[in-house]
Amino acid sequence: MGYGGIVTGVVLATVAQMPAQFSTRDVSDHPTMLATHPEPRHSHYHAFVGKELKVLCDGRGQLVLEEIRKQTARGSVWRKRDAEPSNHHARVATTAAPDDAGDRVGIGPQYSGDKPFTRAMRLHQSRYRAEVLRAPYGTGPEVTSAAHYGNMLTVEDGKRGLNFLTPQIYEIARRRVSRATGMVAEFRLYCNMLSSQPMCFNLFGPLVDDLDLATTLWKKLLPGEVERVTRVEIEWNPEPRFEYLDDRTAFDAFVEYERPDGTSAFVGIETKLTEPFSQKHYDNEAYRRWMRVDDTPWKPEAWNRVDDDVHNQLWRDHLLAVAVRRHASSKYTHGRFMLVRHGGDTECARVVVGYRELLRDGDDTFIDMPLDRLVAEWIAVASESHRDWLERFRARYLDL
Repeated sequence: MGYGGIVTGVVLATVAQMPAQFSTRDVSDHPTMLATHPEPRHSHYHAFVGKELKVLCDGRGQLVLEEIRKQTARGSVWRKRDAEPSNHHARVATTAAPDDAGDRVGIGPQYSGDKPFTRAMRLHQSRYRAEVLRAPYGTGPEVTSAAHYGNMLTVEDGKRGLNFLTPQIYEIARRRVSRATGMVAEFRLYCNMLSSQPMCFNLFGPLVDDLDLATTLWKKLLPGEVERVTRVEIEWNPEPRFEYLDDRTAFDAFVEYERPDGTSAFVGIETKLTEPFSQKHYDNEAYRRWMRVDDTPWKPEAWNRVDDDVHNQLWRDHLLAVAVRRHASSKYTHGRFMLVRHGGDTECARVVVGYRELLRDGDDTFIDMPLDRLVAEWIAVASESHRDWLERFRARYLDL
């Protein structure tokens, strides 16, 4: 990655989340930056960010910053100057954010650094909030953020459950948050309409307390495989972790079922809306031991490729399914890993194509499930009342 790889809009959005005084490394190490820039380990990455800050705070960028100290351990120190809003706001958002929440009822600010699919989905969620929920937009993407975006609900509306399609789903989410385990991020879950976490609850939440419904829907997805669903969990990982992958890898959803022959099986699920796969590299012996099982899904020649950054997260999710299936105390005779992804996300689709090349021919332990196909399959067998929930889901996430 060269200097040109630094995305200006992302720098601007990150600076908006900074306190009055901050260092270059505060910006370059921020999750907003690391989620967007694919090569943060480049030896000059932090210097590139500092250069961009310098460009943006001179007469060209009008970022209203001043460099107050150079050459500290964390790069230059910057201070925000009190000034009238400048032209840089047009590069971050399409509209200015009024102070009065009563005025924040339109589509709201958008983020100029979005890639095409994310841009379309953010706009769609913003319209849904404005036109269906009729709620003002809030700040995000973090609870400490000051920037307004059209896809964000206010904290008050988030706590009212507006990010969920039904009161029942909201109650399922509240119960899961109250357990205070796993990777459930409360602010993101309640307030960020663009996040895959509330989408996961909106899709799988109704199944948690209704195993008859879950059985009907999963029989349609896995014909001839499911006799009855026995458990549905959201944000689940096996314990103790050190006996599996010895990390924080978890399934967004977990469906346990009984097969027609009476044996137990499961599907571990990863959901994706607009978030990219993690670009961080993880690999250790706890992972590799599950690749040595007799019925490994990976080709022998894939041993040195599975940990590549581009599909590292997919590999770890798949490994967790193998570990749950092959653990010494496992009750499961079959286990699968399913990726539920939006069909409009072409980058995610390309990652899937590359990952499949690492799997043995005929492997059935990895299921690629486009969201539109899953919803169509479920609507075909759902009752009238449940079709209403699924049609709401389709309007919220698929009818862009």
